Amino acid sequence: MVETLTSFFSMMSQRDRILIPVFFLSSAFVLFCFCFFLYNFRV
Repeated sequence: MVETLTSFFSMMSQRDRILIPVFFLSSAFVLFCFCFFLYNFRV
C-alpha cells in the first residue's frame, strides 16, 4: 500500500502533489459541513 502510494507520488509533478491534498481537504470540509447541516436540520 505504501509502496504504491510513493511510486504514484513520484510519478506526479510537484504541482499535482500540492493539488491533491488541497482537493482532499476541501472535499472533506464540504462533506463535514453537509453532515453538520443535515444533523442540525433533523434536530
